[in-house]
Amino acid sequence: MSNYIVIYLSTLMEYIVFFLLSLALINKKNNIFSKRLITLLISPLIVSLLTPIVTKHFLYSIITGFLEAFTLIFCLKIKAMDFIEIFAADYILVVVFIQVPITIGLSLLNITDEVAVYIIGSVLTLLFGILFYFKLPLNKLYLTITKQKYTRLIICNIGLIAIIITIYFKAENTSFYDNILLIVVTMFLLIFANMEILITRTHITNQRKQLEAYNSYMPIIEQLITEVRHRQHNHDNDIQAIQMMPTMYKTYEELSAAIINYSHHMVASNMPSNLLKLNTKLIADFIFSKCNLAKSQNKSLSVKLNSFELYSSMPEYEIITVIGILIDNAIEATPIDCELMLHIDCQNNKMIFKTFNLGPIATPQFIEKIFSEGYTSKTIIDGSPHGLGLPTLLKLIKNYNGEITVENEIINNKNYICFELEI
Repeated sequence: MSNYIVIYLSTLMEYIVFFLLSLALINKKNNIFSKRLITLLISPLIVSLLTPIVTKHFLYSIITGFLEAFTLIFCLKIKAMDFIEIFAADYILVVVFIQVPITIGLSLLNITDEVAVYIIGSVLTLLFGILFYFKLPLNKLYLTITKQKYTRLIICNIGLIAIIITIYFKAENTSFYDNILLIVVTMFLLIFANMEILITRTHITNQRKQLEAYNSYMPIIEQLITEVRHRQHNHDNDIQAIQMMPTMYKTYEELSAAIINYSHHMVASNMPSNLLKLNTKLIADFIFSKCNLAKSQNKSLSVKLNSFELYSSMPEYEIITVIGILIDNAIEATPIDCELMLHIDCQNNKMIFKTFNLGPIATPQFIEKIFSEGYTSKTIIDGSPHGLGLPTLLKLIKNYNGEITVENEIINNKNYICFELEI
């Protein structure tokens, strides 16, 4: 009978610890008292009654583990899928930061009596659990750690390791020191396997996003090719126009100015052909679509290509996101019937994009403000949010060690704001 009481009380203390830590992690400390807490008293009783029935230690550990998880899900009033990360984090806290130090401490104190170790360990686990609940900002710490999907996976990995260690020792009842090599090897194998899965999934996700971007913009290539063919048909007309110029302009100055103006026109109209020379067709299609967008708003987007071979560590689908932000902002800031410019280059395996649009002098204070989330110099229409593009751009390029600078450029006695992006 005394064994049942010991098992019941130790299991109850373990349930309470997990319940308190779970409340702290999901920031529901005000829900510590609930009608569902009766299950915390009943479930450990079932566990103690199962002791003589389920004789295989491993099976017993599995059954009681599932019972503990379902009990906590019911008491916490959360979905089973949401509970997985919480349960893993609980096991990390309990096993790694509470039970392992307690086990090492009891071993150093030469406390070998099995019942004494069981009772002292349970009581100390409960005391440390209460201390963690009241004194540590577990919710803030948990939210900070789980912001990234990588850290969430690591938590699940370490939590799984902690669960395996717990089940193993409950089943085998062996010393921690006798199996430390097995634990370390298992830990590294699990982490390595999951990191390999994570890398593969990330690669597949990037490929899927790249394919989606191509499916979205590749149809524009047909428009681009049609535009190039149209320009080829007009090539003879351009030659004839140049041949006629000496008969139309009698002085050297007039002829020179006419040739310069017409050559600028020919360079601008030859832009679609130059875009087809780019080694990345996705970026070519995307820029062509932005030229059409500017044209639809009675604005002119001129593109200057200093290099046809573009290379970057940033995936193409993210490149079109960041340059799209720059070009869209430049188009919005450009008055009707005016020109904005885009210069493209590649140096040291990094793409360089420069946008030029008419605007006021960009002061250091203005530059600082435009990269602050929520700031906008544009009028808000119909409640549409502005000021989110540049902060988003800044976050994206930081992941690839990119840089962005803002300068003022005087062109034809007018001030242009120049955004230079290097990725």
